[in-house]
Amino acid sequence: MRNNRILILVLLLCCLMRLGTTVQAQDAPRWLAESIVMSNDGRHLAALYVVDNFPGQFIVDAEEGIHYFREVWIYNLDDLSSPPGRLVGLKSNYAHGPMSFSPDSQQIAVADKGRLSVFNSENHMPILDLSDASNEISAYSMMLSFSPDSRYIMSISYAWSDKTGELSIWDVRTGLRTFYIITHQSHQKYEERPWLSPDWRQYVNWSHTEGVSIYQFDIEQGLGAHIATISEAANAAAFSPDSSLFALATPQGEIQMYRTDTWDVTYIQVLGEDTCGGKHTILAFGHINPWLVCHGNGRLLVWDFETGEVLLVGKPDGSFSHISMDDGMLFADRLIYTGLTDDYTITAWNANNAFEMTVYPGLRPQLHPNGELMAAISPDQRVALWNIKSKQLLMHLPVPQPEKRRLCGGAG
Repeated sequence: MRNNRILILVLLLCCLMRLGTTVQAQDAPRWLAESIVMSNDGRHLAALYVVDNFPGQFIVDAEEGIHYFREVWIYNLDDLSSPPGRLVGLKSNYAHGPMSFSPDSQQIAVADKGRLSVFNSENHMPILDLSDASNEISAYSMMLSFSPDSRYIMSISYAWSDKTGELSIWDVRTGLRTFYIITHQSHQKYEERPWLSPDWRQYVNWSHTEGVSIYQFDIEQGLGAHIATISEAANAAAFSPDSSLFALATPQGEIQMYRTDTWDVTYIQVLGEDTCGGKHTILAFGHINPWLVCHGNGRLLVWDFETGEVLLVGKPDGSFSHISMDDGMLFADRLIYTGLTDDYTITAWNANNAFEMTVYPGLRPQLHPNGELMAAISPDQRVALWNIKSKQLLMHLPVPQPEKRRLCGGAG
């Protein structure tokens, strides 16, 4: 009889716990957008959300037993009335998972701690799922990029424990790693993460102390012959979208540009009082016109590197974290922590209208191919759609409703 009472008390306690869990699950947590990315054709937008009130409310996957504090959802921008679809939950509670659409817009890749996943953009079905249980994936993926033909995926990751960076290339069809290379960082020699030219034909590795080394690269064969070495120290570097040019910013504020077929210097820009440099310099090429953007030392500059004409000189308040340019619009965003409320600011320059400047509240601007629609993360961390021609806020995308999962026993 005593054992039966104990059993009844245990069952009652479990029921009460499950009831409390159900009540907590019904109180839908607030989901906040951390990053977004748009497909090249403008049909889909993926958003990474984090649950609010961490760690007071959390979700547990009944099958894997993993606490998902972050999830990636995808929107159909051609049908804004359709609800977003959930792609994947992320394991990492510290690193933001990078996302990337393939050039043909048919696939989207999402990286996480020790995991790399690729999904179909249309039906959201998984195409590839690599984990550190079966593959050698470094701890935190920092960047993802598809090959020009969308058949391979490159992940650039960094392991904080031993300060090693890794570039790996995976065959999306088979899941096999076709190439990888590891670089090390130390106090004596600081190397940037290795990276490839946009056409995946050249491999670049550079450091602030050792300069730049360039090698031929082939997806099937890997690293080829050493092409060139640029001994000049660099605070920033960038390829042009067609991979024909390579630019670097020296610590002295000089911009050097090289042709990548011969690696001869084709242009040098010395800006005098308008020097653009510093440790956190950002360089970005235009996609159509021969324009180069530089942000550093508190200055933002755009110039035509064929004529040498300086098109824009600005001294923005604060430093930008991201800069992008498509020759129609130049976007720069920043997040300033004020202690009370964070300041989300997007500054947009209309290159087709004498670089007219407009400021929007938000972060992570993504420009639609039609040149009119901009998606961004609002200060309240919802995803907003703007018309940048009329400068009007069109709508906020619906915040997804996470599936309710029980914390003990079974899927719910």
